[in-house]
Amino acid sequence: MTSPPFAVAFVVMLAGGYFSDRCHARALTAGVSAAVAFVGFMLFLLLDPSQTHAKYGSLFLAIPGVFSLIPPIGAWAANNSDGHYRRATAIAFSYSTSTVGGILSTWLFPHSQAPRYRPGIIVNLVCCAGILLGVTVNYAWLRYANHYKSTHRSRILEPYDPDGHGLDPNSPEHLRAWTELGDKHPDFKYVY
Repeated sequence: MTSPPFAVAFVVMLAGGYFSDRCHARALTAGVSAAVAFVGFMLFLLLDPSQTHAKYGSLFLAIPGVFSLIPPIGAWAANNSDGHYRRATAIAFSYSTSTVGGILSTWLFPHSQAPRYRPGIIVNLVCCAGILLGVTVNYAWLRYANHYKSTHRSRILEPYDPDGHGLDPNSPEHLRAWTELGDKHPDFKYVY
């Protein structure tokens, strides 16, 4: 009976990815996914091992919650990085960190800790809480950065427009500003 939670995770991951992309709501999608996973792991931890049906039901929250984190966080990294090398590095880093859990699970859930698997579940709870905190901080930071760039536009572009007359979009200075500033350019808007 291991397949049903993963089948649900597949559908929820696709729906979450679609919602995240359609509504440009990376933080909301990732935050809700982390919260759902947290609730699932908490239920698994708190339920008595004899409550097998309830513990199995908690997996229908934990597994889809964890799997649904991958699309919005990967898209968030890609959307908020400008420049080919920086964007490629951000995408590779975000997907690489998402696979670390699969590697660690070998050591976090040894048979000797069955049926509760308390240490492994606690690590998962801490990771979900950390992701939720990280999503919240990143959301606030990106909102602040967009506001800062829009209110300090002339100061940011001053090295590229010393006269202060504005940059012609076809000018070499405008291209140089985009190349050197990347996602720090005032016209680049972070997605959150």
